[in-house]
Formats: sequence, structure tokens, C-alpha cells
Amino acid sequence: MEGEKDVNCKNKLIDIFTCFFISSLLTSCVPQHLLNMNEESIVEVVNLKEGRTNIKATDQVTTKIEKPTEIVSQFSKSEFSNVIEIDFTKETPSIRAKTSTENGTLVLVSRGREEIGHLTVPSMSGIEGDTTFQSNYDIVYEHNGKRLTILSLPELTLIQPTDKLLSFDKIVFKDADVYLFNPRYTSGYGIQFYAMAIPNGGGEPIPLHFIKGGYLLEHITYSSLNPPINKKERLVIVPEERAGSSKEELKEVNYVLDIKNKRFVAE
Repeated sequence: MEGEKDVNCKNKLIDIFTCFFISSLLTSCVPQHLLNMNEESIVEVVNLKEGRTNIKATDQVTTKIEKPTEIVSQFSKSEFSNVIEIDFTKETPSIRAKTSTENGTLVLVSRGREEIGHLTVPSMSGIEGDTTFQSNYDIVYEHNGKRLTILSLPELTLIQPTDKLLSFDKIVFKDADVYLFNPRYTSGYGIQFYAMAIPNGGGEPIPLHFIKGGYLLEHITYSSLNPPINKKERLVIVPEERAGSSKEELKEVNYVLDIKNKRFVAE
């Protein structure tokens, strides 16, 4: 009986030693990609007790990873469509710009669906990762509990470094305070902007258009290095310098404010 107990005890010790030895052997000899297998593969060790380390990987579980569904824009294709990826959408109004005036507040607010995303690659309008917004926007004037829509901007795309609330730039003229709004912070073609004015004496805000070369323009652009200024009651616009620009094209343009007819007229 004692002999059998000794034999059993020796066998157990051999089994323990064998398992420890095989475990050490596997750790040092088995390719790392087998030891690190996830749920898609199971490593089978055959006949460890007999000292054989015949290892094979058997695919027993296949997990299909679903790619997130791409959000398709509901707006018309634009120059930005190919470089924007939509992250999520909103159906409730979002305020994207806000500035207090002497008697009220100017607000840029979305109307209906708004698509929030980012630039997927660097472009003329920003760097990869910049935040993008697209919606039908209204520029609204809030005063004494009332809301007056000054300008509607359908399918407008905003591109900014972050989702920080934007503001309107103010330029003071003799007859009115002029406010400018830039949807995008940079561009190789010049910074695009819209203009509106609040006449002196408490008049209602009005949208402003631009007359140049016989054309009526809703918006124009300026050089990113030279923001618009009021110089002798003229709105001075310096064009963006581009490859191949002529000296004539780079000349500054002076616009006279015609508040009565709601426009700036190029001299």
C-alpha cells in the first residue's frame, strides 16, 4: 500500500513538473501571435502529459464587426461634399453665432436639420479634423422679445477649428453699424462674408448687398491677411492673392455705403 502511495505521489509530481515545463516551453517557443489569440481562435494543446507540444489554431468563433452606417447628407452637393464626413445630425435649432448690439442681439440659428461633421482631409477651407456644420440658417435680430429674420442662408456650410460659438464683426459707419459674418475661417480664395447694417437712430437691421461691375452680389471675399476696414467712410476690401493673380486683380476695392438702397457700391 505504501509503495502504491509513493508511486501515485511520484506520478502527481511528474504531472505537475510536466505541466510547468510545457507551459514554460510554450511561452518561449510558441509564436507570440498564437499566445495572444482572441475569441476568434482557440489554441489546442494535444497530449501535454505525454510531452508532445503539437499546437494548432482552430477558428471556432467568427465575430463580424459591423461598420457604422454612413450618414448621407440631405443637402445638395457642394464644393465641400467630398471632404466632409457627417458625425451626427440635429433636428432642433442650434445657435452658431451670437453678438450683442446697442439695442438687441444678432444670432445665426439653424432651421430644420443640421449636419455636424468634420473635414476628412486638408483642403483650401481648413485642416483635417476641422468642425463642419451644414443647415438652412437664418440671421435673426432679437429685440424686446421679438425676432426679426434679416437674412436667410439656405444650405450654408460652416467650417471652423472647433464648435465654439462664433460672433459677428462690427464696423462703424456714419449712418449705421455694419456687421459681417464669416462662415469659414480660412480659404485659399479669400474669406467669404455676408453683411448687414443697423441704421443709426434705432432703425431695423437690414441685409446689405454689393454692387460691383454691374453685378449684384450677396457676399464677397477679402484677403485673410487684410480684414475689411472703414477708411474715410469706405469699406476697404483687399482681394486674396492667388497663384497667377495680376496686379489689377490685387488692387483694393472701396465700397460706399448706400443705406437707403441697402447696399455697398464699388467705386
